[in-house]
Amino acid sequence: MNDLPPQSVPAPLSAPPAPLSYEEVEWAKRRCKTQKRPSPLRNMVERFLIEPSATGDEEASIAISSMVVVSAWSWRKHLLAMWALGRMPLSHHKKLQAIAALSDFLKKTTLPEFYKVALSWWLSIAVLVGLWFGISSGADSWLLLYLFLGSLCSFPFVWLAASLWGDLRFNLLRATAVEALGLIALPEGTEAITRAMYETAAVRQGSFDGRVRRAATVALPRVLASLTPEHYLEMGAGVVPNLSLLLDHVKEPLQLQILEALGKMGDGRAVLPLQRFLVKTKSLAARQAAQRILPILEKRQIHESAHNTLLRASSMPNDAASLLLRPSYGGYQDQTQQLLRPVDATSATFDLGEPLDLGDKEEKAD
Repeated sequence: MNDLPPQSVPAPLSAPPAPLSYEEVEWAKRRCKTQKRPSPLRNMVERFLIEPSATGDEEASIAISSMVVVSAWSWRKHLLAMWALGRMPLSHHKKLQAIAALSDFLKKTTLPEFYKVALSWWLSIAVLVGLWFGISSGADSWLLLYLFLGSLCSFPFVWLAASLWGDLRFNLLRATAVEALGLIALPEGTEAITRAMYETAAVRQGSFDGRVRRAATVALPRVLASLTPEHYLEMGAGVVPNLSLLLDHVKEPLQLQILEALGKMGDGRAVLPLQRFLVKTKSLAARQAAQRILPILEKRQIHESAHNTLLRASSMPNDAASLLLRPSYGGYQDQTQQLLRPVDATSATFDLGEPLDLGDKEEKAD
C-alpha cells in the first residue's frame, strides 16, 4: 500500500481549493479505514470527501487537535490530519492555526515515542527467537537462557529495522506537512518550508530520502508568490537567511522566484549571501536578477544600520544655561508642555554620594 498521498494540483491564490482527484479520494478512503470507530477525525474526513464545501473551521479544529500530541503509535492519524488541513476550505484565522500546528511538527527532529515502538519490536522478536531455539533443541529447562540469548542476538537487527521504519515514517509526515503548508499558501508558512528544505540535518543524514525536499520544492514557489513589499521586516527571523542560502541548492526557475521574493521583502542579511551567489552562479538570468536586486538590498542594509545607530552630540554648547528643557514627567498634563531653563552649569552638577542635609530647613520651618 502506498502511504504517500497523491500530489494535489495547487489552485490559484484567489481561487477556492482545487477539486480532489480520484487518486486522492481513494488514498484518503484507505487512510480512513486505519482509524478505528468511533473516530472524530475519520468521520470528518469522510464528510469532507462526500461534500467538501460542507466542512470548515469546526471540522478543521478536529484535525488540529489530532496533532497536539504527536506519537509514533498514531502516525497514520497525523498523516490524515495533515492531508485534510491542506485541502479543506478554511478561514484566514483557522489557516493561521493550521500553519502553527504544522510548523511545530516540522521543528521536531525525530518521531516522538519511536523508542517505544522499537522496544516492543525487540521484545516480540526476542521471545519468538528464544522459543524457536528452545523448541528446536528440546531443552525446556534452558528456555530462559535461550530467551536471553535470542534477545541479545536480535537487538542490533531489530533496532536497525525500527530506525529505518521510523525515519521513513517521519519523512513521510514531514513531506505531508510541507505539502499542506504549500496548499494553504500564506506568507506565515514560508519560514517552516524554507527550514525544512534547507536544514536537512533535522532528519538523519544517512536516511534522508528526498521526500521533504521534493515537497518543499513544489510548495515554496506557491508561498513565495504570496509575499509582498509589506512583508519587509515582518517575517520570521529565519526566512531571509534561509532563502539566501537556498540559492546555491536549487535550480534556476526557483532561484529566480527566490530572488524576486528577496527584492520584495529581503533585508540587509541577504547582501553577503547574494554577493557570494553572484561569484558562483553560471546562470545568466539568475545573475542579471541578482545584480538588479543587490543595490536594493544594500540600500536597505544602510537604512537598517542607520536606524540602529545611537547618535551622540559631538560637543556641549558653551552656554548651558541657554538650553530649554522639557520635563520628562509631571504631576499635571499642562506641566509637560513647559520649557524649563537649567541653572548655571556648576549648580547643575550633583554629587549623589553625599546625603542631603535638611536640618536647616526643618529649623526654619519651626
